[in-house]
Amino acid sequence: MFAQIGERARDTSADVLISSELLSWYDVGTFVDSLLQHLGDGPWQPEILLVCREHFEIVASTYNQWVRDGNVRERAEPDAFLRTESTEFSYASIRQNLCANGIAITALNYHPAEDFVPRFLRHIGLSADHPISNDRRNPSIGRKALVATFAANHVAQTTEDRNRYFAALGKMRGFFSPSEFIFGREAAETADVLFREDRRFLSDEFGLTLPAFNPAARQNMFFVDDAELDEITEATRDLGDAGEAIVDFARRYTRVRR
Repeated sequence: MFAQIGERARDTSADVLISSELLSWYDVGTFVDSLLQHLGDGPWQPEILLVCREHFEIVASTYNQWVRDGNVRERAEPDAFLRTESTEFSYASIRQNLCANGIAITALNYHPAEDFVPRFLRHIGLSADHPISNDRRNPSIGRKALVATFAANHVAQTTEDRNRYFAALGKMRGFFSPSEFIFGREAAETADVLFREDRRFLSDEFGLTLPAFNPAARQNMFFVDDAELDEITEATRDLGDAGEAIVDFARRYTRVRR
């Protein structure tokens, strides 16, 4: 891959942009050094762009992706996931990992999300004056689909079974939609102690302010109502015993919509 990037870079004077959610946990310095060896004469000036999203949003989005991933098949409930994974979303820790490489770091605020793309393009030197068309890639699944897929993860014995269940559930109306707040008040307030400290770090270090958050004012949206459970029942009708098991598991998370 480095050789392919290097070949293309030699044919243009443009910058090289690599997007990854994984590099912050690895040796970015070694990665950049290896890449530079393939880029040829510069001068190249490596820069790390750290895009910062509100903590509960990014945890909920990550949970959503892990539940829908047929290989990961996340089975922990949202509160348990939040308690276990919250420290992984500390920007202070991420910055410390990145600083060890001595590469310049710039933090970009994901919020407001509505104008993030133009702000990002301006930062990397591209004009955002012309209309921008954003294609949706790898969208999250909606609340109803999240509960149903979570249930399917517990019923499936193999990846093949899980993919078959997911395909059946995917026929439900409104299957894909933005992720929501899916955490209980106690777990959220505990995590917010860490997140508040991290928000202060972002403000002090980068002058970056994430949206204010009050866990007590948010409703836990990890549930389905009776009508949605009926939709899950209809979608899994042809799955036989497995479909019934998915519905029985999802029924644990039914409640009346407020």
